[in-house]
Amino acid sequence: MTDESGDASSDGGTATDAGGGTGGDPRPDRPGGKTALVEALHVRAKARRGLVVGLVVTVAIFGFFVVIPGVDRSALYYAALAFVLFLTTWMLAVATLVGRRALHLTATPAGIVRWSARGGVLAGVLWLLAAADLALGGSPAGLTGLLLSTAPVVALFGVWAVHTRYKRATLVRPLATAGAWLAIPGALGLAVTVRAPDTGQALLLPASLLVVAQGLQAVATVLADAGGRVPVLLGGGSAAGLGVATVTLPATTGLVALAVGFGLPWLLIGVWFRGVRDEDVPGGTESNLAAP
Repeated sequence: MTDESGDASSDGGTATDAGGGTGGDPRPDRPGGKTALVEALHVRAKARRGLVVGLVVTVAIFGFFVVIPGVDRSALYYAALAFVLFLTTWMLAVATLVGRRALHLTATPAGIVRWSARGGVLAGVLWLLAAADLALGGSPAGLTGLLLSTAPVVALFGVWAVHTRYKRATLVRPLATAGAWLAIPGALGLAVTVRAPDTGQALLLPASLLVVAQGLQAVATVLADAGGRVPVLLGGGSAAGLGVATVTLPATTGLVALAVGFGLPWLLIGVWFRGVRDEDVPGGTESNLAAP
């Protein structure tokens, strides 16, 4: 009787230990929720990349706008500005990289295309509104200037849509990647230059960068057997607008040509991409998803 009770007691104790009755974690090797999230988003790797981006941007801007031209103010003042710029750029880069990673983990490639295509539609509308306002006598210093400076930045979402749509299908993926990256300085430069007084021919450099970027993307779409309408609009429309602007700037006709040359293609491409089906966009492999 005593042995049976002892055995039962022993068995009960063992069951209690195995079941975690003493408060121990039955799965001690399983990572916690926060740890798993940080690892899945590759936050540490993105932070290191963001650090490099922040340093490069800060050094470049500090060199071009402070060191090369020379300044009269205190060096401590510019050092403080550089530190703020570095932190802001670093945090923005990390947020962008982590957000991109999260989006790729939670959405299909086709879903990303459809979502970012909205930016192409909006950019096209903004550019065409600016062109209409200029044609009716509007000035780049007013509302038109705001539209012209906002449109290229928003168009970067359309660039992302094109890149995501064709990057896995094209025969030369680095070409598509180069076009997407080159579009960033082109769009940002165009947004800044169009707001400056007496822009004139100064618009041609960033506009040319954006046209070349879209041209690279157009070639990538051709190599992906995408048909004719997207590459013709993406490369041909903006190139035609740039050609007219080169001849007519600083006249208003040049700005109208640029706005229509960029706006109409992005409006149409954005509308088309809003209807992209899941099977139309090749998905990434598991190794791609696991990469930082």
